[in-house]
Amino acid sequence: MGDRINAGIYCLSPEVLNRIENRPTSIEKETFPAVAADKKLFAFTLPGYWMDVGQPRDYLTGLKLHLGSLRTKDPAQLASCSSGDYEIEGNVLIDPSATIGAGCKVGPNVCIGKDCVLGAGEFFLLLVVFLLLSLLLNRVLENESCGEV
Repeated sequence: MGDRINAGIYCLSPEVLNRIENRPTSIEKETFPAVAADKKLFAFTLPGYWMDVGQPRDYLTGLKLHLGSLRTKDPAQLASCSSGDYEIEGNVLIDPSATIGAGCKVGPNVCIGKDCVLGAGEFFLLLVVFLLLSLLLNRVLENESCGEV
């Protein structure tokens, strides 16, 4: 055991691929130990933190943790509203290409992606919005992940 994880991103040579039998195989449990025994398994340690976000609920938890980390380490990356047309509460990321309608309340813990359009008067809490998603007026959306990923 250690403080490292396998993030599931591999760069494998044909030699390693040839070791994988044509049957259901766990490369982590079967192939990698053999490659490690031959002293041909290498790793790269990435800076930062890691969390499994394979499920939507986990992704939202990860978003909340990430936004909290930005608040501490680089708050300039978080959104602020100087125009007064809409309201930002708490930790929020908004892509510069996104359009936020007048009277919207965004946050806390919200990420608005590229080219998204949020209609006037909407409320967004713990939300991830992606790709050209236009939402109807005056809806409250909570704990959701919307759009195409």
